[in-house]
Formats: sequence, structure tokens, C-alpha cells
Amino acid sequence: MKMFRLRDMLMVAVIVSAVGYTYTAKHQTDTTLEEIARAEREIQRRKDAIEILETDWSLMTQPHRLQSHLKTFRSQLPLEPLRPDQYARVGQLPERPLDETSEEGLDEALAILGRDSLSHDGVMTGSIPQEAGQ
Repeated sequence: MKMFRLRDMLMVAVIVSAVGYTYTAKHQTDTTLEEIARAEREIQRRKDAIEILETDWSLMTQPHRLQSHLKTFRSQLPLEPLRPDQYARVGQLPERPLDETSEEGLDEALAILGRDSLSHDGVMTGSIPQEAGQ
């Protein structure tokens, strides 16, 4: 008779363990489904926001709207329509020199900046620590 009770207790323990595991698995599944639903709602919200922004962009860049702004702000935006002679074909562009090194452009840029070389001008950016004595 003792054997029967031990076996019954063992079976009850197995059943309780199975119920506990099933509950845990169901709870994890429900939590995961809630996270998936939340992520899908966020994706849909962002898609809606992108659609609204694309619509807004389309409205903002309509030619008649830009033309009216050009008329309104003519003094601040001295823009003119492109002329056909402003376009060039690739064959009309000058070839780039391959082996010549010219420092004329660098000299002009340094002259505009009021400097005679590319030496350090003493401006601290914070990315490189200043050495003692500089």
C-alpha cells in the first residue's frame, strides 16, 4: 500500500510540474504576442508619419507654390529660369590634368584667409589636447 501512495505522490508532482510549465509557456507566449502587437502598431504609426511627410513634401514642392514664393520674395531670392545655353555636354567639359600638381588654388585660398601657410592657427577644438608651451 505504501508503494501505491508513493507512486500517486510522484504522479501528482509530475502533473503539478506540467501545469506550472504550461502556465509559464502560455504567459511567455502572451507577453511575446503583446510585444509583437506593440511593434506592429509602432511600425504602422511610423509608416503613417512617413506618408504624411511625403504628402507634405509633395505639397511644398509644387511648382505653382514655389513660383508664388519666388514672386513674393524676389528681392531676397534673385533667381532666374535656366537658359538652354547653361547646359553642357560631357564632351564640352575641359579635361582634368592628370600629372600636373598646381598649388595656385591653395595659394589663392590662403591669401583669402590672410595666411601664408597651412600652419596651426592656435584655434583649440577640444579634440586634441594642447601641448605645454604652445
